[in-house]
Amino acid sequence: MVHRVYCEDLSGSHAEIEEAEAHHLLHVLRIKSGEQIQLFDGAGNSATAQITELTRRSLTAEIVARQSEVPRQQARIIVAVAPPKGDRLRWMIEKLTEIGVDQIVLLQTARTIVTPGETKVDKLRANIIAACKQSGRNRLMDVQPLIRLNDFLRSDVAQPQSARLYLAHPLDPFSTQSATDPNSTAPSTNDSILFVGPEGGFTDNEVELLRERSAQTLSWPATILRIETAAIVFASLLISKRSL
Repeated sequence: MVHRVYCEDLSGSHAEIEEAEAHHLLHVLRIKSGEQIQLFDGAGNSATAQITELTRRSLTAEIVARQSEVPRQQARIIVAVAPPKGDRLRWMIEKLTEIGVDQIVLLQTARTIVTPGETKVDKLRANIIAACKQSGRNRLMDVQPLIRLNDFLRSDVAQPQSARLYLAHPLDPFSTQSATDPNSTAPSTNDSILFVGPEGGFTDNEVELLRERSAQTLSWPATILRIETAAIVFASLLISKRSL
């Protein structure tokens, strides 16, 4: 089995592997000089490399073959979500990375309880790297730090000419509003942004705000999904539509 290793710089003839990745190779996998590894830089490039030098804290590998992904023309899938508590956030990040979400935006809403700071967001990057290593993905999912819902809706990313908006929200059984099947519409060249609220859901004002921006409602039949479940389920549906 060839081990996958994250290395940010694959531009030279040799790659330097340090810090957490080096520790794992040296002290967990007990890798030896001469062994081959598969490197990826998180930007779509990968390389086959051979270990040539080891120290107690770093490794040097000679690159023997390179592979680069064709620049992606597909629209992005973005999940804007109120962070769930504890390990549920880490788990959600891992799974969204595995299924191919391009970007996650952490939302501050009226009912958001968890407000991860910059240090927490930086730590989530390690979970993204681990998920990329496991799943074979060569592009890191981008994580945007906490932003207020109103501010995000005013950003260029969320404008109608840039993206189609989807709102994960359980429908009132007496409502005349109908849920949208994301697979019933033609694939769009615009980005798709999925909005997932906190425990207790978006407030009525927030729902109205999103619907004023033409957000299409996505609901799961018969049950109410938790934050991380809704993010994964509906993001999967949007990714499936993009692949058509």
